[in-house]
Amino acid sequence: MILNREKGAPPLYSQVETILRTDIEHGKYNKGDSFPTENMLMEEYQVSRVTIRQAMTALSQAGYIMSRRGIGTEVTYEKIDEHMKSVISFTDEMKQHNITMNTSYCKMEKITPSTRVAMALEIPKTDFCYRLTRVRNVQGSPLVYTITYLKCVVELPLDEKYYMKSLYKFLKDTYQIVIEKGKDTLEAALPECMDAVLKRKRLELVEFSCVEGTVRLFTERILYVESRKHKAVFCCQGTEPETCQAYLKLDEVERRLKEYGFLRIHKSYLVNMRHVRRIRNYEAELDNGERLPIPRPRFQAVKEEYAVYKGAMPWGL
Repeated sequence: MILNREKGAPPLYSQVETILRTDIEHGKYNKGDSFPTENMLMEEYQVSRVTIRQAMTALSQAGYIMSRRGIGTEVTYEKIDEHMKSVISFTDEMKQHNITMNTSYCKMEKITPSTRVAMALEIPKTDFCYRLTRVRNVQGSPLVYTITYLKCVVELPLDEKYYMKSLYKFLKDTYQIVIEKGKDTLEAALPECMDAVLKRKRLELVEFSCVEGTVRLFTERILYVESRKHKAVFCCQGTEPETCQAYLKLDEVERRLKEYGFLRIHKSYLVNMRHVRRIRNYEAELDNGERLPIPRPRFQAVKEEYAVYKGAMPWGL
């Protein structure tokens, strides 16, 4: 497996973890199976032992694998698959119980399916399919994490705004497509399970008391936080609204977000490194095209911290 080692790519351990997590989810490794050793993974991905250990630690903390002294590492992750007796949207199901639901996270992608997904969709593995990932909320709290795979029967938009409500209704009203059969994969059904699920999927939720009221944000949707007129302004993407303001010092926000990959590049800016495309000319260029200033005295330290985050060596910048 070839990893992306270019500047701006995710850290190597994160890439390895994502690949291994996907392999487990798609059935390459099942619950109770022996997991490859560190040496085997080092040889396969051509990375250091430290990188492999970081990836395996993340998988272990997320509940995918467990190391046993004298035995090795085994897979502990398990999904429950059920063929749907009838096709009903989550939105409609909640309405039947008089429960109001909304979507707090949504991402639509066009991908090449895994062997397992291709078999489920009854398409060649070389064909493309759509993958819709959503977190559905009830009364402001995450309840269900869903991944929906769809055949490429028609060209669907990738803009998430079309999928914030009922997917089935959108397909029927827009394309006259009616879903007749499907397969449910249950990740969690109880609210108390969702924190673990979201953590495993790297969808970390943070809560702030803002001018607009209590706001819960997925850390990956925060581009940066700016200190502006005695307030911390959260600039986000894929959220409604795209900004919110809190009467907080940036130092306090930094303490809360640092563990999620946020870096203080300026006395007025705290940036999410996952959204930094590159750092040059005393600026941090974000993946949405915005450029944030980096003071000259802080520039080298910012470059080095960013290199560590991305898994590169500081002298390689």
